[in-house]
Amino acid sequence: MLYKYLILLFLLFLPLISADKKVSFHLDTLYTKHYLLKEDGQNEGFDADVYSIEFALTDSIDERMIIGSNINSQFNKCFIVGIHDDLYEKDNLTFEASYMYAGEFFFEDFENCGDDGIYSEVKQALSIGFVPILYYGLEYNIYETVGLELGWILPGILVFGVQVHY
Repeated sequence: MLYKYLILLFLLFLPLISADKKVSFHLDTLYTKHYLLKEDGQNEGFDADVYSIEFALTDSIDERMIIGSNINSQFNKCFIVGIHDDLYEKDNLTFEASYMYAGEFFFEDFENCGDDGIYSEVKQALSIGFVPILYYGLEYNIYETVGLELGWILPGILVFGVQVHY
């Protein structure tokens, strides 16, 4: 069911990709997270169900648009949209940053994202539950099309995942 939304969103953003640009697709999955400042009952480990698709927006494949979803720390499904940038590359190692919105969206699956936690506090103030996400990490490409990521979501979430790209 999630994939139909990702495909729909990809098709909506398809006009941003012109024929003369390099096209690069990345599928982020198999993510696990660990809270350094943990409260009781928070979603950790592989239960985050992070799925996202990244595609190039410019001639440089270092800058990509991110569209996806995850299960937040209160076990609610959230929509993710953002920008990813490869800041430094050397051999198979890349230092990367992502700036994203995670929150409610008009699809029914994402309408409960703002019901709990910090999402709820933002929803009470702005009428939509969301959080900004700042991610910094390292990706090591073990194969040409497969990379392992280890990163940090500010202020205190460690993330590990696998990325398939082509």
